[in-house]
Amino acid sequence: MKARNYSVVINAAAFTDVKESEKQPEKCLSVNRDGAANIAIVASETSIPMLHLSTDYVFDGHKKDYYFEQDAANPKNVYGVSKLAGENKIREFASKHVILRTSWVFASHGNNFLNTMVSLFNKTSYIDVVDDQIGCPTPASSIAKMQQKESQQITDGRHRWGVYHY
Repeated sequence: MKARNYSVVINAAAFTDVKESEKQPEKCLSVNRDGAANIAIVASETSIPMLHLSTDYVFDGHKKDYYFEQDAANPKNVYGVSKLAGENKIREFASKHVILRTSWVFASHGNNFLNTMVSLFNKTSYIDVVDDQIGCPTPASSIAKMQQKESQQITDGRHRWGVYHY
């Protein structure tokens, strides 16, 4: 494959339906592990740095404090396993990579916790929700701005490769 004038490849593709991942583990792994691996291989072969979106689901949630990049991953479901496997494939194949772990992504459209809650509030006066999870809601627009910033830093040669929590 001939490299064009690309400065960075961004992989934002993912199978993100956590419940459906349990029903379709092969499909989830195909997208989150194998898809990431294929992009990493091509990025490496063409010397194009890679920016990849991952998730806090690589952790099991048992820590009583913030998770840091150097904390050991221990996913507790197929989705988390598949995303960690994707991260590992990227590390294996693409030395020039940035992995951004995000959590609780939301936007004004699409399926996400915020939109589900708003929809439920409009339908009923009582909502039963899990209360054993702690997270950091992250606007999709903020992630897009961060990707743009990271891409510019990569292009300018001012970036360190590795995993970052956002």
